[in-house]
Amino acid sequence: MRRGVSTPRSSRSSSHEGRSASLYDFTSLRLFEASYFSFTMFGVALLLASFAHASHSYEDRRNIGLQSHGEDNLATLLLAMNPTIAQRSRGQSFATLPRVEMPQMGADMKLIKQLNQATGVGLMDCKEALDAAGGDMEEAKMALRKKGLASAEKRSGRATSAGAIVPYIHTGGLLGIMVEVNCETDFVGSNKDFVQFGLDIAMQLAAYPDVEYIDESDVDQAWVEKERAIISESEDLAGKPDDIKAKMIDGRVQKLINTKTLMDKEYIKDTTITIKNLVDTMKTKFGENIKVVRFARFVVGETNK
Repeated sequence: MRRGVSTPRSSRSSSHEGRSASLYDFTSLRLFEASYFSFTMFGVALLLASFAHASHSYEDRRNIGLQSHGEDNLATLLLAMNPTIAQRSRGQSFATLPRVEMPQMGADMKLIKQLNQATGVGLMDCKEALDAAGGDMEEAKMALRKKGLASAEKRSGRATSAGAIVPYIHTGGLLGIMVEVNCETDFVGSNKDFVQFGLDIAMQLAAYPDVEYIDESDVDQAWVEKERAIISESEDLAGKPDDIKAKMIDGRVQKLINTKTLMDKEYIKDTTITIKNLVDTMKTKFGENIKVVRFARFVVGETNK
């Protein structure tokens, strides 16, 4: 019987060793990939756990409002995280542990926003004013107004070469006002709040047709002396002592001047302040010198003489 041709031993050994080496290399590669993947996932999990722990710790401290790291505050923090641990740490029952009042941040922020919208002052300044006033809105407004007056005086000497000319047409189209308001930079001059300020001034002038001057320094002194002479001849002043008569005349003249000047008028949108107060508020808001320079009034049927 014919016997099959046998493969030489050396050839079979070489082939077997080649297959073993290939299998070893493949297995090593798979093990390396699995190990690398495992270590990578472990690292990611550890990183996420660290972030979660830090966030949890921060939220607990912020919500509870801890001010220090004393024993009582530590126990309070533990109570929020795990009541059982808190009981062990202090040996107290859950009911006897101190009650934590959560700070009410929403109401404070609402007041800050209201004060910001009412005054135009920055949020941080509004917060400081409310804190100093104990949450009293009117007292905070007064404090900001005083602060604004001080800062406005420092800006009053700055040159104002930019600004805007703002028109206003009253309902019905029979009355028109044009106002020029100045500032220091084109950036502020094109700001919508600055333009709105100019529009508010124009509306103010439409509401007070007797206003002829921006402030007292613009008033015609000849007119003032004429009015003073007329008032001094009033019958109700006859027989008055000279010092009292002089005071009464000055008071009446000043009242007439106030009817003619814009800056002394109550602001129609907030009667607790004058236009001068409004201008000072704008100086504080924009950080620039702000001026109402001039205005013109147009009434249908009236012409300049």
